Amino acid sequence: MKPAPKSTMECLINIERAKYNITSTPTLQWLLRLTKLQMNTVSNRALYHQARIVHEAVRREIVFRNEVLALEIGIITTPDFWDCECEEDFIHSSADEACPTCGARRDEQPDSRVNEVSEMLGGRQ
Repeated sequence: MKPAPKSTMECLINIERAKYNITSTPTLQWLLRLTKLQMNTVSNRALYHQARIVHEAVRREIVFRNEVLALEIGIITTPDFWDCECEEDFIHSSADEACPTCGARRDEQPDSRVNEVSEMLGGRQ
């Protein structure tokens, strides 16, 4: 079985993604885990490709929903800062690999909200 060209894969993924516009986000997250499991365990090449297409379509739908939600509620983040798990002083520069207080690591934590970074920087001036 010859691999499909990238343009064909993109088309198939977009067609598949259209099926999930009314599916709940928790269901999509479950489907994402299920298709990942299928991709790791199935031996039939055709079934693997179908699971891969569905997996990518679901992943893109989840990313799209997160982007829309962030815009709708005004949450804009910046990769220049990140939040640790401390109650106070939880914003760190992206140059910091870990929080010395709580031990949270940069690569496991979310980016900071722009409005919170602005407040923090404004308070220091």
